[in-house]
Amino acid sequence: MFFSVYAQASLLIQAKALMKLLQWVLLFPIGLLAIIGSVEF
Repeated sequence: MFFSVYAQASLLIQAKALMKLLQWVLLFPIGLLAIIGSVEF
């Protein structure tokens, strides 16, 4: 019982970390492009 709760919590933490990583991977190039664009123009 305790193990299943622990496993669910662990999965939830992993999913949140994955979403954060995914957001960062998606937002980083956009931010980089915006910075490069503002420097060029």
